[in-house]
Amino acid sequence: MRYLVITGKHHDGFCMWATKTTPCNVAAATPFRRDPLKELSVACKNVDIKFGVYYSIMDWRRAELAGYWNADKGAARDPNDPRVIKYIEASLSRRSAS
Repeated sequence: MRYLVITGKHHDGFCMWATKTTPCNVAAATPFRRDPLKELSVACKNVDIKFGVYYSIMDWRRAELAGYWNADKGAARDPNDPRVIKYIEASLSRRSAS
């Protein structure tokens, strides 16, 4: 195995890290209550496996992100939309952690 890529944020809005931007995250919504991304990152580094995280910009739980690439909604939304950037930055910020 040369690399591992995990879905860190699904388009259904579930995040695999603690964040205040949504209660739909591994720390708040499951009994696991830890950061699996950090644990996997460390484990991969220890055995020289490249580690990647897939982050879905689309989020069906948030109006400004829902249907991001949904063809029946018309043209794709601009990923540089300030609402999109604000949400992504807030969800990834250490200050947003629960």
